Amino acid sequence: MRGPYGSSRVGEGMKSITIYEIDQSKIAEAMIAIGKRYQKYFGVPGLTHSIELWVETADALKVMEKTKKSR
Repeated sequence: MRGPYGSSRVGEGMKSITIYEIDQSKIAEAMIAIGKRYQKYFGVPGLTHSIELWVETADALKVMEKTKKSR
């Protein structure tokens, strides 16, 4: 885990990001754990959140190539 890092802009409010580096074999388990970690913030007025899965460019290219071959 790296962060959380925060920033703010007048009229936009505050933003925060936390980066988790996860072994591919544990992605499903990690997504559940991260979701539970942020559950306590559900329902807080004006607060929104998202959990996004990002991959390194090399891994994304591999997935794209596999998708291309399966068409």
